[in-house]
Amino acid sequence: QQWDIAVANPSNTKTDINGNVTDEQISFLDNAIRHFTLGAELFSEGAFNLRFGYNFRRAKELQLIDKRTFSGFTAGFGLKMNKFKFNYAFSKYHPASNANTFSLQINLN
Repeated sequence: QQWDIAVANPSNTKTDINGNVTDEQISFLDNAIRHFTLGAELFSEGAFNLRFGYNFRRAKELQLIDKRTFSGFTAGFGLKMNKFKFNYAFSKYHPASNANTFSLQINLN
């Protein structure tokens, strides 16, 4: 594991009235939170379940300046019917990039 994974965003530089440029400062807490991903699954034992997740690193590194884009959020569901299980997941990366993932599981027993 590498501790220092946060990278300063060049779009977050500040320029004062004298023309001095200040780079984005990354705090200890900001660097620490980027190591975490949260996830939850509801109704995991039934025929239908819901899944939600949040990736702090993806959210911070793919955000747009002064706009909430919901980068880092994921959601999905699963349906179980007899020997088949269908899963769907949606991942938000950036306003111009989303991922939709489908899977079909078959129990051969």
